[in-house]
Amino acid sequence: LLIITAIKSDKGRVMDYINRLDNYDAPEIAKIASDPKYGLYEEVLTIYKKQGMHTEALDVLIENIGDLERAEDYAERVNQNDVWSKLGGTYLNNMKVTNAMEAFMKCKDHTYYMRVIGLMESEPESEEKDFKYPLFIKYLLMCREATKDVNIDNALTFSYAKLDKLTELENFLSGTNSTDSQKVGDRCFAAKKYEAAKRFY
Repeated sequence: LLIITAIKSDKGRVMDYINRLDNYDAPEIAKIASDPKYGLYEEVLTIYKKQGMHTEALDVLIENIGDLERAEDYAERVNQNDVWSKLGGTYLNNMKVTNAMEAFMKCKDHTYYMRVIGLMESEPESEEKDFKYPLFIKYLLMCREATKDVNIDNALTFSYAKLDKLTELENFLSGTNSTDSQKVGDRCFAAKKYEAAKRFY
């Protein structure tokens, strides 16, 4: 009651009460404090941190405070899979595919692989994109450990081709895989990766 009264009439005291008191209904207080008419988001963040409600704390940083840098720092600090996964999904929504892959690899979350592949493939070829391929390969290999999918193998083999990793490409194609060789070969040919295209054909 003391905290709720402060939220409604003396906002400056709320943070002090939250830090000093323990015997309160944290989710209920957080719900009231996060009402836009009060907007006590730093206080809500402190409640969630104190209660070890890490995904909820991350939500506040992302959706209410709007600070992705702080969200990443928080994820680094708590280092929990569900937090990294949520952060990765947020990066995807913001078209930050490199950050997303790094976050997903920290929690070994392969569930967003179609969106990651889609974002990589929709990005125009450029020098900047070439720098993303080594990380993309690591991410796809992680995904491949969890699930078998032609889309993963197609993206992986094309990435090898883009980086002229022909030995890795040959080794991969000689093992068990589901690559659509015609499709990826055509893609390599269009990208002028003729040596790689030969391996597919």
